[in-house]
Amino acid sequence: MTNFCPECSAALTRGIYECPHCRLQFKDEATALKRSILIPGGGFFYTGHPFLGLLHAITDLILILFVVVGAITALGVMGPKPTPDDASAALAAVAVALAILAFHKWMLVRVARRLVRNYIPAS
Repeated sequence: MTNFCPECSAALTRGIYECPHCRLQFKDEATALKRSILIPGGGFFYTGHPFLGLLHAITDLILILFVVVGAITALGVMGPKPTPDDASAALAAVAVALAILAFHKWMLVRVARRLVRNYIPAS
């Protein structure tokens, strides 16, 4: 399928996020990747889907909070020192939460890449 520039109707080349004729800039995959990984919900915010971005941001923040609280509990930073069984259970929960967070981020990156490949104008 060929995409066309919304300004001048020129055919766009896959992977090049600038119109060769009118120089209209489009949102690119590299920025979508960075925002998807570094900002909670950032891939959806970048591609113009604020509601989905908000839902994913809330999910990311809950998972990050769970990881931080689990690590603090496992290390005994605050409160009494945990027993070895409690510490290992907390670390296992942290590992599961990190795996879920990594999967969630991976999915967000894939969806953001697919959306950006539809040539969304940058401005």
